[in-house]
Amino acid sequence: MKSWKRYKILLLNLSICLVSSGSVQDTLNISVNALFERGLDYNLKLYNDKIAENIARNRTRAAIWAQFPDIELKMETGGAGNSLYPFSYWNQHYEATVTQPVYHGGKIGATVRASRIDETIAILRHRHDEGEIKLMLLKKYFNLVCEYARQDIWRHNMIQSQKMLDDIRNLKREGLVTNNDVLRAELHLTNDSLSLSTVINNIIIISQELDLLLGLDENYIIKTDNNELDTQLPDRRNYDEYLSAAYHNNPALMISEKIIESSKNRVRIAQAAYLPQIDFIAGNTLARPYSGYGFDRFNNHWSVGLSVTIPISSLYKNRSLTEMAHNEVISAEIAARLGTQEILTKLKKAYLRHSEAINKVTTIKLAIKQAEENFRIMKNRYMNQLAILTDLLNADALCIEAKFQYISAKAEAMVTFYELKQLCGEL
Repeated sequence: MKSWKRYKILLLNLSICLVSSGSVQDTLNISVNALFERGLDYNLKLYNDKIAENIARNRTRAAIWAQFPDIELKMETGGAGNSLYPFSYWNQHYEATVTQPVYHGGKIGATVRASRIDETIAILRHRHDEGEIKLMLLKKYFNLVCEYARQDIWRHNMIQSQKMLDDIRNLKREGLVTNNDVLRAELHLTNDSLSLSTVINNIIIISQELDLLLGLDENYIIKTDNNELDTQLPDRRNYDEYLSAAYHNNPALMISEKIIESSKNRVRIAQAAYLPQIDFIAGNTLARPYSGYGFDRFNNHWSVGLSVTIPISSLYKNRSLTEMAHNEVISAEIAARLGTQEILTKLKKAYLRHSEAINKVTTIKLAIKQAEENFRIMKNRYMNQLAILTDLLNADALCIEAKFQYISAKAEAMVTFYELKQLCGEL
């Protein structure tokens, strides 16, 4: 009976955790590499980016083919006749024409350049989106890693709290403490179990989010590689090195440069409308009857020459389009400057947060040892009735808080490291 009373609260608290987790769910172990592989393969945004790449690639091919000659074949057949001649003839008409663009004011070449720029932008946008999706997956993954680490801490602390409760009950039987201390220790154990229940629910919630992002059944519980928090990070580079890498490799900055280039190219296309168009033309026609007066025979006619078109109306029709193209260049340059400022702000913030997190890891590692030593001293003093229970519970809370801060700092160091890589175009 005494044994049952001793463990009654612990069993009740464990049952709360089991109920909070719901029914037994399947688990799936996923590493960071597997996270990237499956997350990128399933992501609809990246799939759409691949389609955009194919569209841009085909548009480039179409623009290149516009430089080649247009070849047309025309065939007509049917009856023919007129009121002056009583007989009708079987009409046949065969015609072949070739038109080769020679000079269109540079519009054809500018159109090819525009298509190639758009193709490059599509590739860079794919890279940019891939980096952002990887970073988003990593943030959720390390949130899950932290929750698993907190779960281990709470479970270990519940065992410790149960042992502390047993010790306090022994002290009460010896008449050294009051029943109030027993009640407070039981409440402390209950609070630990509720905290563990919250962590378990967080694991289920984050797992469901990752399941949906990875295209898995939403009831899978994702098991992370907890050794990821212990991964040795490369040595930090100085800020100028990160800045240089971002200027050279960041896809968003490269997209801005290509958009400016594309806008300037549209100015060339707009200006080409003022210039004449020259085409080489050739054709051959074979037709019968030769005339409507009894000469039922084939007549062959060929022609070779140049066609020159001077767009006079473009002098007033194209003025607004040219001005609009110039304004688009200015707008693209302003957007590029704003984008650069935003990326530099993110880079500085990530660099400072990464440095701060690394310093925190070193500092809090010592704080954990101090908190554990403080808890050990408080426990010994309480067992010898040299301290009150409040001091012991506060020492326990400080110990848990230090461990949580250590986990958060390590996770932040990892996430900010990957964020720096993403901003430098290396993720």
